[in-house]
Amino acid sequence: MIRSDAIIDPCINICRMDLNGRFCQGCWRTLREIGIWDQLTDQQKAEVAAAVERRRPTFACRVTPRRDSTVLKNGLPE
Repeated sequence: MIRSDAIIDPCINICRMDLNGRFCQGCWRTLREIGIWDQLTDQQKAEVAAAVERRRPTFACRVTPRRDSTVLKNGLPE
């Protein structure tokens, strides 16, 4: 397996899993993807990065707080 640093690690040091335990709320990877990142090829890292981009819009609205009075601190509607 050929490894390099061509694909940047998506970790942004906000390391906490979503309420379902599926994805990190910082980088949107699964625990498995996080754990094996350093062993992946550039092609595999690119595939994970593409999956992250597909996940982000789906889940981002659940953790991004809005600035209006009908939304709780966790970003969910009352």
